[in-house]
Amino acid sequence: MEPRWIDGHLDRSDGFPRADWDAVLPHIIERVPEAELRDAITSAARDWLTATRDAIGGAYRVEESENFLLLATFPTKTAAGLLAFLEPARRRILTQLLPGVAMVKGRGKHVAIVFDDIEKYYSYIAYFYPPEGEFAASGGVFVQRGYGRRGWGYGHFVLHGSLIRGIERTVAHELTHNCLRHLPIPGWLNEGLAMTVESIVMGDGGLVVRREDIDEHRAHWQGGAIQEFWSGAAVHRPDDGSRLTYHLARMAVKALSSDYERFREFVLLADRDDAGEAAAMKVFGRGLGGLIEQFLGPGDWAPRPEGWGR
Repeated sequence: MEPRWIDGHLDRSDGFPRADWDAVLPHIIERVPEAELRDAITSAARDWLTATRDAIGGAYRVEESENFLLLATFPTKTAAGLLAFLEPARRRILTQLLPGVAMVKGRGKHVAIVFDDIEKYYSYIAYFYPPEGEFAASGGVFVQRGYGRRGWGYGHFVLHGSLIRGIERTVAHELTHNCLRHLPIPGWLNEGLAMTVESIVMGDGGLVVRREDIDEHRAHWQGGAIQEFWSGAAVHRPDDGSRLTYHLARMAVKALSSDYERFREFVLLADRDDAGEAAAMKVFGRGLGGLIEQFLGPGDWAPRPEGWGR
């Protein structure tokens, strides 16, 4: 492949080079032997990041490790330390924390872009969101395709900030999402797994649930609001509902995962269309409403997908 050939497939209309992966990836796959695909796709991603670096300007540099490409303004030593954290975190997710569930679907290296300016961060990720609406604030996201687009995409992590500990935490969370994207799992399960893995990788203490937490959850989720949890809509709320969604999701994952083999079977069967209800019935012999009842007491907690308005 010619050096920087990908430049001809970059749309720069919004100030950031957006690669047309629907053209780039088939172009590579048609011309490169299977054994060389990873290197060729990684080379294209590297050139795309280099073009992004040039467009952003400033002190941004592209750094690299065995499985990651990083675009950031960190000093070389700091960037090397971040990459040294990411490599074992990746191995741990795949082989220890979520064996038989997590996998890496893409053929190129993971890509992480860390903006040192929050305005640039939101300008960059706007491409992946609807043009209108309110969305929860974020420290980082895993993105793949522009809003309304279909096709290949190149999944990558986009973050902002300068505190390495916070960057490590966010990437551990988003890396889990990356390693689950081959599964059609519901949003609550996806976030619960990411929160759980993030906490373990970062060495946090165990999940603490106080009596006042339960009272807050019960007050928030009653009256049919629990359907936003099951449908996934609550994850994107710009208010306190997002925080409660993540917390309840982590509680649910903890309750279901005490027997990992059964939990693994559930995760592999769970489907977002019914929030995992059929999988829960098959694997655990009861529905998800009973799971929530363990925490919040009696109530109408079961998923009702017919009312989600999809």
